[in-house]
Amino acid sequence: NAGIMYNVLLPDKSFFIGGSVYNILSRNDNVLPNDFKMPVRFTLQTGGRLFIGEYGNVYGSFTSMYQNGATELTLGGAYGQQLTDGRSNELMGGMWYRFKDAVIPYLGYKQEGFQVGLSYDYTLSSLKSAPRLGNSFELTLLYNAKDKRELKTLIPWY
Repeated sequence: NAGIMYNVLLPDKSFFIGGSVYNILSRNDNVLPNDFKMPVRFTLQTGGRLFIGEYGNVYGSFTSMYQNGATELTLGGAYGQQLTDGRSNELMGGMWYRFKDAVIPYLGYKQEGFQVGLSYDYTLSSLKSAPRLGNSFELTLLYNAKDKRELKTLIPWY
């Protein structure tokens, strides 16, 4: 696997774009028949954050994945509201849409370097009728250590 990401962090906004390639060596999968090789997967992701006033943030992102003829596109955004002065804690809520498949509401909270988020994939496609497939929860736990360098690094979560 290999990938690259570029990001820009400005006083009132930030943006990122990145791409990755998975299964470059097309290894054999131990679970499947010997003649099966895992197909290469390509991913492109872009997004950004805009500061709205003194206490608000608007986040947005787009992800595109392609593997062996299958394409997945996800687009969405969230709004974050600071609960106190400064930017040390934030309550976030938003929605993403996986084209022709699911809507994904998101609720999260960030304080200092810690972030917790909960999302729910609500399947809209025909997969929702398949047994044991379809709707699912995802719990996200993030920790970003304090960066004491003058130029900080943006690590997108969305």
